[in-house]
Amino acid sequence: MAATACPANDAKQFESCWLEWINRYYPDYRTKLYMLPPVHFRKVPYIPKTIGGVSVLMPVTPEEQRKSLLQRSRRQLDSIASDTCSPQRVQDSDLRDDSAQEMVLNHLKKFGKKRGEGMFIISLLRCADYLRETSRTTEGQRCEKMGALKKEAVNFRRPCDLHYYHEDFDIILIHPKHGILVGEIKSVGANRCPEQRDVRQRVKEAVKQIERRRQIIAYLTEDLKVPVTMTLILPFVERRLLQQTLTDDKELLENLRSCLSPDAEDAEDAEDAERAARLCLCRDEFLAPDGKEWPAGSKLGDWWQHQMSGRPGIAMDVYELLLARFCGPATTISVACVTSPRVQVQVRTEGQAVSEMGRRQAMLTLTPDQVSLLSAPPCRVFLAGPPGTGKTLMLVLVGLQWLYTGRDVHVISTWGHSLAAACLIHQQLQDNLVQNMESPTVFSGDDNTREDLASVRQTPGSPVLHSFNFYDNDEDVEVAVQTLVEVAKKDGEVFVLLDEFKLKNEHPPTAGQESTDVGGAKCQEGSDDSSQQPLKTNSNLSGKWLRFVKLLCERVPGAHIWAASLAHLNTPEELETVRLTLPLRCAPKVLQQVKVGLSELKHIADYSEQEVRTSHDGLNVVTLVHSGQGHEAAWPLDCRECGRRIAEQLHQLGVGDTETGEPSGPSPQKLQYGDVFILTNSFSQIHDDIRDETGAVTEPANGLVQGLREAGVARLRVVRNRNYGSEELSREVEEVARARTDCVTLAHRGAVSGLERKVVVWLPGRIDGLDDDLSDAQLDKYDRVYAMSRCTTQLIVVKQNEHV
Repeated sequence: MAATACPANDAKQFESCWLEWINRYYPDYRTKLYMLPPVHFRKVPYIPKTIGGVSVLMPVTPEEQRKSLLQRSRRQLDSIASDTCSPQRVQDSDLRDDSAQEMVLNHLKKFGKKRGEGMFIISLLRCADYLRETSRTTEGQRCEKMGALKKEAVNFRRPCDLHYYHEDFDIILIHPKHGILVGEIKSVGANRCPEQRDVRQRVKEAVKQIERRRQIIAYLTEDLKVPVTMTLILPFVERRLLQQTLTDDKELLENLRSCLSPDAEDAEDAEDAERAARLCLCRDEFLAPDGKEWPAGSKLGDWWQHQMSGRPGIAMDVYELLLARFCGPATTISVACVTSPRVQVQVRTEGQAVSEMGRRQAMLTLTPDQVSLLSAPPCRVFLAGPPGTGKTLMLVLVGLQWLYTGRDVHVISTWGHSLAAACLIHQQLQDNLVQNMESPTVFSGDDNTREDLASVRQTPGSPVLHSFNFYDNDEDVEVAVQTLVEVAKKDGEVFVLLDEFKLKNEHPPTAGQESTDVGGAKCQEGSDDSSQQPLKTNSNLSGKWLRFVKLLCERVPGAHIWAASLAHLNTPEELETVRLTLPLRCAPKVLQQVKVGLSELKHIADYSEQEVRTSHDGLNVVTLVHSGQGHEAAWPLDCRECGRRIAEQLHQLGVGDTETGEPSGPSPQKLQYGDVFILTNSFSQIHDDIRDETGAVTEPANGLVQGLREAGVARLRVVRNRNYGSEELSREVEEVARARTDCVTLAHRGAVSGLERKVVVWLPGRIDGLDDDLSDAQLDKYDRVYAMSRCTTQLIVVKQNEHV
């Protein structure tokens, strides 16, 4: 079926408008590598659970997911299908294909960056998405230039004309010199050593698919006369095995050679298995014989030089037309949605990728052991573990269970650095109550069952926030205990949540102290290891906290207490210690940074070797350097140039962008100012403009603040630490925790303990008096654990100099 002819002038206007869009979103397309989507989104098998009226996801194996679904009745399945947290069904083959696709994309990315040439790599493009929105150039609008054009007047060629609407392309690489490379990926050998019959079967399938892809690409680009190279990609199959398979099957050899190199005239090529095998990308191009990756895609570069360099070149205007059609706003670049509604979500820019990754990272996820613990929660629990292991989430969920059985829940902040986490927990408890007032539910022990509150209590309880300051006021320990004692006298019981408890670890735990491990390896109790010797402390905050727990348990024997901290040493004897060591909340690249910090902080347990499969491979950490021209201040906090460069990075991600320049269709929410933390390690220096009663500036803001505003970061909240412990600071921290306003937040790392943001910028710094005995390397370890861990998706690090 031929496409309807379109007037040449109209078509050019469409393509010109699309190219303007390319220039805006990919300004360096002539010289820079772009990946579409910018990251690889994986399929992860989940089982939905309901805890405290909240839907959570539990990562499992595909087999466990299959068994769980089979055990449910049709009524339950229908209910799950309509749930916003209902996950996609994932097969073992999906995981194999994911690993193959991700491996190929990672190597292509390294290869492209090493070459330093402009190119676009499109992953998993569905034929149905090519030029899907021909008349669209902005979200819900037509380009002004095309206002007079009718959609029916322009009908570009599309795959559906060839009845290939449901086909897709694993890899399309568009190069400004060598045209188009189309790759068909087969994951044979992903989970076991491939055998010759497996390879033969997959190659036969690939030959048919590659031939169809060739027909589609030739049809779509016929007017451009673009050279097209087809290849079969077998990332887990060695070339010698492929060559042997082709040698033993002459028909397969001829078919493969014909679809990969149809213009070859040499008759000997048809019988040359070695030459045919070299037309494919095999394990040899990705991994060395010892299983390690080749440096920076060196072998992939050799293949490229042999297969692509001799191809006829294309002109820059043809390259631009290819980008306008394949990468412009009319073509949908989408990824599968993990949970319902199961629609394809457009992810084509790094900002969209960060937003979508952050959304997926923020999905409420628990391990099977955590779900089991919450199904019959003990009265007194102390959760200990490194950042991002679900401690705060578990406090919220157990608090909801208490609320929905009619109990008031008292959320306690014991010092300045726990206030943000306490406000967050309190806010989430309140929000869930509001959302579930019409049909509240509770977790009943059966992980698939919901019960009406009427069967338990008539009215849910209320969350109550208390703020104390153990750090500065010894009397606050007694005040806090007595406050909760009065609650117990009035209600007959008391339910308490505490997060971000500060344990200074003056001594290791005693031998035999009760401890349970959830989701990771057990830590040795009572160890004599020198790394667990007393740590230097500047206050007796740990002692005050232990005294608070001891007094509360003595005066209210039936008190329900759940608490959480990073530290696993010197925990209270009155609470059952539960270790959480499986990372759930950090992107893979961020997690790597945090692990470096944990390697020497022995009071915090390491992450377990077993890891939960994340839904994406993540973006690389962005590094800026505070040195060179314009960087005149001693520290980044006082540097206007650092502020400008940070603002430039935020603008590239589209933070706060209000323009409607994105294609129509489902897209991730644009990154907001409130999705960004800028954190540093300084108590006294962080401040905005200080004004007198007349409004005149008596002391200007930090240089970084000035640079950010000069570069267009319009909404910026500076959490001032000059008056630590003041009511003003408490109000500012509460505003940040409750996210009431859309602002970038600049703060000391401790002011936001327990909070997370999609984008975190880290600035090095020192606190005079407190950090004098710490080396730069030691400070760096703490910064990674206490600041960088606040990031769920995109981490931006400012280094003091190039050698740090």
